Amino acid sequence: MTTTPVKARPLSVQRAIILLVIFVSGAAAVTYGLARLSGPMAPVKAGTMDQFWSASGLAHTDDQGGFTGNVYQIDDDWWLYEVVHIHGSWLYRVPSDQVEKEFAQQYQTFLNQVASSGAPPWVSEATKALGSQTTFTELRYAARDARLRQLAQDSPSAAIHQGFREYSALRRAHKARWYWATLVFEWCFLVFLIGWLLWPWLRPSGPIRPALYIAAAPLLFALPYYLGYASWSLTSAGPSGGVLYPYLAIMTLGGGELYAIERWMLAHAPPLLDVLSHDIGEPLAITGRGLRGPITMLLYGAAAGVIVAGIGVWVRWRQKQSESKTQDGSGETSEPGPQTSERGFKP
Repeated sequence: MTTTPVKARPLSVQRAIILLVIFVSGAAAVTYGLARLSGPMAPVKAGTMDQFWSASGLAHTDDQGGFTGNVYQIDDDWWLYEVVHIHGSWLYRVPSDQVEKEFAQQYQTFLNQVASSGAPPWVSEATKALGSQTTFTELRYAARDARLRQLAQDSPSAAIHQGFREYSALRRAHKARWYWATLVFEWCFLVFLIGWLLWPWLRPSGPIRPALYIAAAPLLFALPYYLGYASWSLTSAGPSGGVLYPYLAIMTLGGGELYAIERWMLAHAPPLLDVLSHDIGEPLAITGRGLRGPITMLLYGAAAGVIVAGIGVWVRWRQKQSESKTQDGSGETSEPGPQTSERGFKP
């Protein structure tokens, strides 16, 4: 007696169409979310000239301004300025030609303000050294150098911090050039997750396979965060560091508490995706929102997998019960009536 091997169920065209519609709808939702948030979540946004002059100290010559390091030159085409808040800072950029044009119009007025109302010593030193004909770039760097010399005499640690602050802002601006890679990564990753959840239903062979895929999904979703992506999102500075993923991470990963083994695991996990994430600056104060670790996410996935597997087993049992009842009903036949002989007489 030979037995035939069990074959996977044939691909249903109707099932494939339904899954394709779900996949395309999910990909469209991801695309819309990224397009909607790409501007507000950009690491360097388009700035205004009024904010730039306020940050530079040209509009205010008190101790809070005066070219103390809030504006930085990215390259020959752009100037960067920093707006500080309690959880870090925001970066904005303005075109260099516009800066130099407005500076030439306002410089004489600025010199009059310095002469009449006084200015920080480093600003006065820079204006005296440069005279009445200069550019904003020359004035900014002359004032910065004078400021750093003064800080080096009064407080060397403050001078080091001022230099590090400028380096940090320029590093953030440099990483912002990879913002397009952040968008591509999030789209590919989130669309991949949608496909991951739908794939086992395309040609189902039993309840175990979909359960395994669903069990792995929570840990798979949290993996970028554990590897350094958008790592400030679950703090008071979040959402930050990404585009759409930080908002999803707050909803799914926040509010938990790490086990000791999870702290050790995350402390030794390599920050492979930090290059695609963006910094928040220097926060004055920060608080955490809690984090669900890899073990917790694996347990959540296992619970969801058990539920899916249980539902699949129950559905298959119901189908078998229905098929057996159908076969029993079709096997019932009526008793045969009296037959006639070849001659036509009843026996």
